Amino acid sequence: MHRRRSSQRRPIRRRFCIEGLFFTVLGLALAYGTALGQADKKSGEDKPSLPRGSIVEDRAARRLMEAGDLRIEAGETDKGLELWRSVIERYPRSKVRFDAHMKLGEHHLAVLADHAKAKIHFEAVYSEENRNEDQRALALLKTGVCQFQARQYAQCFKVFRQVIKDYPVSQHVNRAYYYIGLGHFKQGHYGRAIESLEKVGTVMST
Repeated sequence: MHRRRSSQRRPIRRRFCIEGLFFTVLGLALAYGTALGQADKKSGEDKPSLPRGSIVEDRAARRLMEAGDLRIEAGETDKGLELWRSVIERYPRSKVRFDAHMKLGEHHLAVLADHAKAKIHFEAVYSEENRNEDQRALALLKTGVCQFQARQYAQCFKVFRQVIKDYPVSQHVNRAYYYIGLGHFKQGHYGRAIESLEKVGTVMST
């Protein structure tokens, strides 16, 4: 009887050990992830894209973007979103349209939890017409995040691995490893989760 109880406890103890190790690694990953989150807000500003529309169009589009920002800050969300959309509609050749798509995608993802609509906007930013490679890398990562939050783990893993492959020195690679690890954990693949989370913070952006 004693042996049977002992044998039953071993899997439980083993699971606790695995989960304990996972949460230790996860804690380190989260600490690094906080810093990455702050960097996301500035992404796309360091490497300006080549202009497609005229300088006049870009300036007008930028003014609309700023007006939308002010509306959002004032709590007039619907009007702010409409101004961002108008940038895309009125200035389809301006590089500023990618900024509008990015903000609309973030709003649909973080505020409305509308993963499908958010993904459409991020995919627009990832367009080859966008010469801002850092912004494209972030948009690709966010596309994977949309799939991750929709629990489409097989699909999001492919996207995150594409981030790692196509942008090996980008700051967004660390976030890709983080989501891969978290996705494995949610599926109960603790060993794979730890393996991925241990890589968070190992890539230093240039």
